[in-house]
Amino acid sequence: MADDGFLFGELTDLQKDMMRGIDELFPKETNKFLKEQATKLRKRTKIVAKRYVGTSKGKKKNWVSSKSYHQKFKIGRIYHYEDDDKNIRTYNNSQHGHLLEYGHWNVSKNIKRPTTRQARKIHQKTVKPTSFTRGYGVLKLAENEYSSLFLSDANEFLYQFVDDTVNGKF
Repeated sequence: MADDGFLFGELTDLQKDMMRGIDELFPKETNKFLKEQATKLRKRTKIVAKRYVGTSKGKKKNWVSSKSYHQKFKIGRIYHYEDDDKNIRTYNNSQHGHLLEYGHWNVSKNIKRPTTRQARKIHQKTVKPTSFTRGYGVLKLAENEYSSLFLSDANEFLYQFVDDTVNGKF
């Protein structure tokens, strides 16, 4: 499964402290902000995937839209990472997503495939791959495109929260 998440590596120490303070006092607003950002990242990732990864739509006889790589981008749950920071991830849940993301070795189709676990272990050691298909790295490309937008949105969130606190909204 290929995944990608948010890390606050680019924020300054003051911004990190402010985000952690907001999270302690108002966790619902922080969670809402993270969900919005993950949704934006998912949209950006779909755009990048359509740009780099082709589709088999109309080419395969038994093509199913619901199993498509482009339809399987998901948003995970909010979780705590190192130093008790909240994170959320965007990932692809398709069966072949990791092959498209990271690449894979190709094996000749003429070889009879073993059906038992023991035979598969022997088969892996004896059969040599014919070539390597390079992965597209869609999630990494989308992360690079989205990082500047995320930082500007995080700064806007901090400024808006400070303004609302000063004006008495919270």
